[in-house]
Amino acid sequence: MKQQRYIIFGLLVLAVVLAVTQYSHIYSFLADRQPGANGREGENIFAELGSVALETLDGETVMLDQYAGRPLVLNSWATWCPFCKDELPAFAAIQREYQGEVLFIAINRGESNTQARRYIDASELEVHLLFLQDPRDDFYDAIGGFSMPETLFINEDGMLVEHKRGPLDEAQTRERVEQIL
Repeated sequence: MKQQRYIIFGLLVLAVVLAVTQYSHIYSFLADRQPGANGREGENIFAELGSVALETLDGETVMLDQYAGRPLVLNSWATWCPFCKDELPAFAAIQREYQGEVLFIAINRGESNTQARRYIDASELEVHLLFLQDPRDDFYDAIGGFSMPETLFINEDGMLVEHKRGPLDEAQTRERVEQIL
C-alpha cells in the first residue's frame, strides 16, 4: 500500500514537471513568433502610440509622444509578474549607465496606483526609472500585448527597432539599448 502511494506520488511529480517543461517551450515558441507592436518594427511608433494617454504616479495625464526625440525603452510590467519585477533592477542599472542618452519608462498594466506604488517604493527604483500607469490597459492593447513583460526599443527618430516579448536579462537589454543609440 505504501509503495503504491510512492509510485503514484512519483508519477504525479513527473507529470507536473513534464507539463511545466512543455508549457515553457510552447510559451517561448509562441512569444517569439507573435508580431510586435502590431508588426510595426521599422516604422515610426508614435504615429500609433503617441496619443496613448498614461498617468504619472501623481495622477497627471501624459501622452507618450511627449517623450519622442530620444531613444526610449518602454516596458509593460505588473506587480503580479515575477519576470517583470526581475527586469526592473537591470533596467535601472542600465539607465544609470546611459543617463541622458536613453530613457526607460516602466508602464504598469492596469493596477491601482496604490498597488504599483507599494512595490515601487519598496524597490527604490523610482529614482532611476520613469514609472507611468496604464489604468485602462490602452498601451498594452495598442502594442498588441501577448505576454508579460513586453519591451519596446525605440530610436531617437521614433522608429521601433524591436518589440521583445518575454523577459530580458541585463546583457540582452544592454545589447538592445546599444542598437537604439
